[in-house]
Amino acid sequence: FDTSPDSGLPRFTLEFIEGRDIVEAVRHEGPGVFVDLTVEALRALAFLHEFDLIHRDLKPDNLLVRDTPKLGCRLVIVDIGLALRAKEQPFEAFRVAGTLPYVAPELLANRAASRRSDLYALGAVLHDIVYGATPTVGTAPGAGDFVREVIDRQRTMAELPPGYPAGLREWLSELLSPEPERRPASAAEALARLNESCGTRFPAETPASRTARLLS
Repeated sequence: FDTSPDSGLPRFTLEFIEGRDIVEAVRHEGPGVFVDLTVEALRALAFLHEFDLIHRDLKPDNLLVRDTPKLGCRLVIVDIGLALRAKEQPFEAFRVAGTLPYVAPELLANRAASRRSDLYALGAVLHDIVYGATPTVGTAPGAGDFVREVIDRQRTMAELPPGYPAGLREWLSELLSPEPERRPASAAEALARLNESCGTRFPAETPASRTARLLS
C-alpha cells in the first residue's frame, strides 16, 4: 500500500512474479523439479489452511513458479479472491466456485468447499503436468453431461511417463479420489503420504514457513 507518484492518490500494488505457471515450469525444466514444486505447493496450501482459509480456485494460472527462489522458495499461490473461511460464511461455502476442470466432484453434489476440495484441485493440476490433461476433460464445459462425468467417472491412472517416481501414481490417485473421505485430510497429511509413497523425507515446515507464520 503506497501513494502514486503521478496522482498522489493511495493505491495497492502487487509483487510481479518473474517466472511461469507450474505446468509450464515443469515442461520447461523437466520432471526432475516436479516433486520439489509439489512439496512447496503443499506447504503453501497448509499455510493457508492453518489460517482457516480455503482457496477454492487452484489451477495452473494461480500456481506460479519464480525463475529465482525467494527465501528458499520458488512456488507462489496467487489470487485468493474466492478464498473464504467456511465457518464464517457457511452458505457461501456451498456455492460452486473455481475453474471447472479443477473443481472437486463433491462441490457439484451440493457439498461444502473444504481442505479436501482444495487438495483435489491441486491433484488435477499435477495430473495436467504429468499426463498433459486434467483428470476429466469435458467437451462442453458447464453442461450437464460434463457434471455427470466428473461425479460418476471412476478414474484409472495411466502408467507414469519417464522421469517421475514410481510411487507418485498411487499418491496422485488418492488425491483425485471422487470420494473426499479417501483423500488426505490436510496438506500436511498429503505431504506425509507423498514421502511414504516416493521414499522421500521432505519436512512439513522450513525455517521460512515458520517465520512467515510468526509474522502473519
